[in-house]
Amino acid sequence: MVSGDLKLALTIPRGSLTEQKFSPIVLGCVLNNRNVYTRLKATECPDATMVDNNPLILERGEGSYVWDLDGKKYIDLCAGFGSLALGHNHKRLKKILENSTLYQGMGDVYASRSKLECLETLKSFLPEDFTHGAFAVTGSQAVELALKTACLYTGGSGVISFTEGYHGLDLGLLPITGREDFRAPFKGLLAKEIVEHVPYNSSNEKLEAALSALKRREVKPACVIAEPILGRGGMILPEEGFLERLSSFCKKNGILLILDEILTGLGRIGTYTSSHEISCDIICLGKILGGGFPISSCFAKKDIMKSWDLGQVESLHTGTFFGHPLMCELSKETLLEIKENSLAEKAKQLGEFLEKSLKEKLSHSKKIKDIRIRGLMGAIEFKEDGLAAKAMFSLRENGLILIPSGKEARTLSMTPALNISKDTLEEAISILTQTLLETL
Repeated sequence: MVSGDLKLALTIPRGSLTEQKFSPIVLGCVLNNRNVYTRLKATECPDATMVDNNPLILERGEGSYVWDLDGKKYIDLCAGFGSLALGHNHKRLKKILENSTLYQGMGDVYASRSKLECLETLKSFLPEDFTHGAFAVTGSQAVELALKTACLYTGGSGVISFTEGYHGLDLGLLPITGREDFRAPFKGLLAKEIVEHVPYNSSNEKLEAALSALKRREVKPACVIAEPILGRGGMILPEEGFLERLSSFCKKNGILLILDEILTGLGRIGTYTSSHEISCDIICLGKILGGGFPISSCFAKKDIMKSWDLGQVESLHTGTFFGHPLMCELSKETLLEIKENSLAEKAKQLGEFLEKSLKEKLSHSKKIKDIRIRGLMGAIEFKEDGLAAKAMFSLRENGLILIPSGKEARTLSMTPALNISKDTLEEAISILTQTLLETL
């Protein structure tokens, strides 16, 4: 997932390892980082795993710690790109895996009790008027469901999104995702004419111009899609009043506002969802929702989601693993653990501690431009391109896992488990600050 963000920063040419002719390795070889990585590169698509001269292969995890195949221990401040709400191998989820009696269901044909219970539990995290939702597997699929819903409800197809935004890399969503480097190789397949990109924190004038551009092409506008905080774009925060202004813009023009909270939702930034503060029409949720397992969801107000009731015999939007019973059980227990242990509030408190600590220790560094923290979603932005990627490798050597974000790899991102202990976080802060001050 991070390979695209690292291309600029890595000093290793992308093809230097992937283009080598690897010989098959016998199954009896020693399982270590180097051997397994070599075997992987002899079999896997070159784009699927980051090129690495000193590879790390994850072997096991516990809480906020992971170990590689060489036996080295790391503090994991990435937590599965923010999906491991409860850390690795949480006992509550392990119990579900041991005792579940139904692994698979029948999608849109025959439901399961676990799907109902998960929907009802998730609904309790949302504003009261978000009454109806559906499940998918990935964040991209939840966004796709949101866009289809907006299209059905409004009768339009035009979308305004943000140049720094990230909504997934599935083919149907590539026009919506902001980064040109993700879209360029597949431009012949993309319906770009239905999308207008504007910079995040844009003025009303720029939003109006985007709306006019769609109308000039005779594309009826349907929605604006926005992340409450840009994640992969470099953890860019909204300016004061921007999201409220965006909501008012949508209401004024009769289009829907979709909040993509795949990364920010369900406690990550210290609140259940930004929709409690920002009036919107559709919410996309994922990552934390599954506690590390693949499930996502799209929720909307009743009259909006009712637009799917077209009297058709077969479902228009389904998948073999949508509403997967086992995933729904795991999701429900994750949500209950978050609520019962006030993990959103704890994330807010730990985030304040993290921000204070990092600013105290790093504010005098000439290499650092900014430190941004909201709950347990944080970023350190450097002044030079590529420094975040270089920092990632230095930190890894010292037992700490973080990843870069943003096209220029200037931002070091952190999304630890919501239940990370303060002691572990303090240890991570110590490694992080000392490494950055000594190596950059």
